[in-house]
Amino acid sequence: MLELIKENQVLITLLFSGIVMLSTVVYAILTWKLVTETKQMRVSQYEPYIMFYLSKGETITEYLFLNIINVGQGVARDVKFEILKDPMFKDSKITDNSFFEQGVKYFPPNKNYRHFLGSWQGLKKDEILSRSLAIKVSYKDIFRKGREETFSLSFSDTEIDGKFTPPETYIGMISYELKKIDTSIQKLNSSIIKASNNNQ
Repeated sequence: MLELIKENQVLITLLFSGIVMLSTVVYAILTWKLVTETKQMRVSQYEPYIMFYLSKGETITEYLFLNIINVGQGVARDVKFEILKDPMFKDSKITDNSFFEQGVKYFPPNKNYRHFLGSWQGLKKDEILSRSLAIKVSYKDIFRKGREETFSLSFSDTEIDGKFTPPETYIGMISYELKKIDTSIQKLNSSIIKASNNNQ
């Protein structure tokens, strides 16, 4: 056995060196990946990300709102907006709002700006669904690195027919219950009036 090892000593040494070299390469790759992931995690802690979405009113579902939220973990600075496509609800322009005209100097994380777009009451469903909103936003992070993105929002994603009964929010529930009470009072009132007319 010893003689076999002595005869193949060079081969064994080369094999062992190859295994060590391969282990070193694998370790170096894993270390590089870990450093890259750590860097990305560190960047995400100060990187802002502004996004837009449409929502309905809680009590009056015909009201449409534009929500602008910073879902990133960092502060967005010098936020500027450019309206590329305005849905124009009853001659109401988004660009008339000073918020979009002036922009925002500081936009903190988890801050949600909610803006009333208009009401689709009296409009046909096809007319509402054919409308859309396109908006471009540009901003900087704390290191003055710029970012720009365009959002295209379709009203067909807003569930304009989706009236929850009962509503899913506390405020909506209050309105829903008050409406039921009002209906009951009106029925009671009409019954009393009818009964008094029959007695006369």
